[in-house]
Amino acid sequence: MVMDRIFEDNKLYTPSEVAEVLRITKESVYYYIKTGRLKAKRVGKSWRILGKDLNEFIEVKK
Repeated sequence: MVMDRIFEDNKLYTPSEVAEVLRITKESVYYYIKTGRLKAKRVGKSWRILGKDLNEFIEVKK
């Protein structure tokens, strides 16, 4: 089964939303952000991840 474009390219997602869809822990999402493996932006005190960047992250993981 090929997973094409799980996330909408121009939508912003929270680390919690990403963790739920990818079935990983929220801490893992923050780890990927901290190490630069997953691009994310700070919005106030929160992190947001662009769908396009998530889709690219998933492609690299295949």
